Amino acid sequence: MIRRGSFLSNAWLVTGTSVAAIAVLVFLLWSMGHHGKTLRLFCAAGMIKPVSETIEEYERTYGITVQADYKGTGDLMVSIAKVGVPGDLFLSADSTTMKDAVKEGLVAEVIPIAEIRPVIVVHGATQERLMAEGKPVKSLADLVKRDDLKVALAHEGAAIGRVGKTILQKAGLWTALEERRRRGAHVSNVGTVMEVAARVSEMKDYVGLVWDATALDYPGLAVVRDPALDKVVEHIEIGVLTRADNPTAALHFARFLTARDKGLKAFAKHKFNVVPDADYWEEP
Repeated sequence: MIRRGSFLSNAWLVTGTSVAAIAVLVFLLWSMGHHGKTLRLFCAAGMIKPVSETIEEYERTYGITVQADYKGTGDLMVSIAKVGVPGDLFLSADSTTMKDAVKEGLVAEVIPIAEIRPVIVVHGATQERLMAEGKPVKSLADLVKRDDLKVALAHEGAAIGRVGKTILQKAGLWTALEERRRRGAHVSNVGTVMEVAARVSEMKDYVGLVWDATALDYPGLAVVRDPALDKVVEHIEIGVLTRADNPTAALHFARFLTARDKGLKAFAKHKFNVVPDADYWEEP
């Protein structure tokens, strides 16, 4: 007599084993085809810590080299737009720049990573002293009205520089800040968001604008929030470039970076507000 339960169980066992074997074979073929390859990533400078940690794990696991070019988002966009400049991936610190890249046909596929907000930062000891004197930094207006403070802003080639300028313009403060700069009253551009955070955390009497996650990664900074800043939310995203030499390998890394148990773990470790509905990592 035929025992149907055993037959079906065996059939499913064979099928499951076959599927697993095929998955392993596909992975091995993929690995052989991509092992030793090199990917070039254009990455916003403010993400250097979580991205470099993710790259290290990815290279160790898959034998693929990821060369990262860390600069301001706007500066990276200029490089990507140049004809003949090789590249595979673009990680942007603001969604406006990424949308522009997609619109111009530079990026084919985009995956979200995290949300960030701009904040005012003050040298920690300076803010403590100012609080004791009854005149702490409280708002964006302090970047303009306080000659006892030095202002450090990122270059407009960095996302925080461009976003910060837009916010200050809407608040009616940008013209006054530029006038203060012309008077030589200690207003300077120092490069990327990381350079602003380093300057303010290391030098007394400095204030600046950085991303909230960046500020939390520098213990020497006091964070000040302003309603005009709280309304602004930017999105960190990674996109595969349309001219990527190996779009399959590029997408593989992008998925690894945006998996909640891989790259997003590194972003969360460094205080980024990562997207809540990201997938767990699994081979395609």
